[in-house]
Amino acid sequence: MFGKGRLFPAALGLYAGYTVFRLFFSRRVTWRKEQILNQMPEILDLLSISVEAGLSFNQAFQYIAEQCEGTLVEEIVYAGRAMALGRTRRAALEDMADRCGMDEVRTFTSAVIQADEMGISLKNILVTQAQEARDSKRMRTEERAQKVPIKMLLPMGVLIFPVLLIILMAPSIPRIMGALL
Repeated sequence: MFGKGRLFPAALGLYAGYTVFRLFFSRRVTWRKEQILNQMPEILDLLSISVEAGLSFNQAFQYIAEQCEGTLVEEIVYAGRAMALGRTRRAALEDMADRCGMDEVRTFTSAVIQADEMGISLKNILVTQAQEARDSKRMRTEERAQKVPIKMLLPMGVLIFPVLLIILMAPSIPRIMGALL
């Protein structure tokens, strides 16, 4: 395989495979993070409502794991299982934040950990975190909406303006042809 003429194609194939793998993996990570961000406000609302209704934090995690599905719920399931198996809430939430690798999840977990350590009402913290997640989601949506006109500029220039130019120039073409002949 690594003969004189086969080394370069083998190296090129190896590099191409590595590049395709990295591209696929980075897109998968991006998709997963988007799913977590989109699901976070609803899950935090459900978590805060469950805690307000009288469930403990661990029971609320279990309730969400049973009633919902999605990428963030999978992380909650892992954290809930870790807490059920004897890990501390702090360690389980820190592991969840590390697995997600996102500032929003890290902020949520650190707020819950601080509330747990300081004895602050978890209900208030969860309501505040849910409101911040909703505001963040709204701002991301507005940011994407502001980028739409820029993204429409190229297709509009390529597809619409030539047709408009033809429509405007069509009546004058016979006169131009007559003047040239």
